[in-house]
Amino acid sequence: MTTQLRQFYTNWLGKADGYHGNNLANHFDKFTSLYVVFNALYMDIMTELVISGNQIAKDFKDKKAATDYVIKYLKSRYLIDNLLNDQNSNDSLNEICRIIEEERIRIVQIGRKFFILGSDFERWQASNCRKVC
Repeated sequence: MTTQLRQFYTNWLGKADGYHGNNLANHFDKFTSLYVVFNALYMDIMTELVISGNQIAKDFKDKKAATDYVIKYLKSRYLIDNLLNDQNSNDSLNEICRIIEEERIRIVQIGRKFFILGSDFERWQASNCRKVC
């Protein structure tokens, strides 16, 4: 990992660590910050795989890079073990699931992607702002 990438990684992890509120907006902000870090890391992994002589598909796709190639580089057991053993990851995932279930936030699938309805998020945000604000 280059010094520049390490600094980028550290800065974005610092942003993610700065979200402490127990609300959906903070959980999504933290997720977005970590997503940026992951994207930078998987692009670096792609570079390392090419340099080490691994074949990368000519029709390079982000999904394949973010899943198959990262797993090939890090090994899937490593990723699963670290995710399951990280209390912050478990807490965040459980909190998102709790909010979706208790607040009845609907998830819709369009193509292969999943979205929450804006009206559900706005309703949840308004009701929680009254409690917190």
